[in-house]
Formats: sequence, structure tokens, C-alpha cells
Amino acid sequence: MFVVYMQDYDFVELVGLYRTKQGAESYVTSMIDGTPIKDSEYKIEFIEVED
Repeated sequence: MFVVYMQDYDFVELVGLYRTKQGAESYVTSMIDGTPIKDSEYKIEFIEVED
């Protein structure tokens, strides 16, 4: 499972918990209007956790 958060200068937002990294990446990409994650203005972290 993956915990995902997005960080900007003023906030940190917990995006959610996802079973696969691919699912998490897909959801985050849709949140940032299709911008590739590596080109986003946000710091985006995918943290793998045991389920």
C-alpha cells in the first residue's frame, strides 16, 4: 500500500492510501490537471507501507 501526500510552500495535504503505486500516480496526475508528477510545482511523496 502507498500513502501519498502533496506539499506546497504553505500546506501539506494527505492525498490518500492506495493499494498500488500505479493507482496512486494516476489519481495524483488527475488532481494536478494531467501535469506529469515530475513537472509539478508540488513535492509529491509516495510512501510504501505494510498492509
